[in-house]
Amino acid sequence: MNTRFYNARILQLAEGHNFNISEGEVWVKENKIAYVGDKKESDMTFDREIDCNKNLLMPGFKNAHTHTAMTFLRSYADDLPLDKWLFEAIFPREDQLT
Repeated sequence: MNTRFYNARILQLAEGHNFNISEGEVWVKENKIAYVGDKKESDMTFDREIDCNKNLLMPGFKNAHTHTAMTFLRSYADDLPLDKWLFEAIFPREDQLT
């Protein structure tokens, strides 16, 4: 699926860990960003075109240290000390995840 987001304000990383906001388009080809910039002609065909109405498009900020696997066990056995909570309650259940 190819998607075109147009009429958007786009947040982009700039030099010195700053950000710029520009107006333009973002094209997604299957599941990858194929183009970010001003409006231009494309030889791509789009399955979906979304007018962003000047709303902000920004990258998905990802925290790689979120302990995602532990989220479903939140409040499980929380009456245990940390070492027992991890080794007796949490890690054994995490090992069962696929």
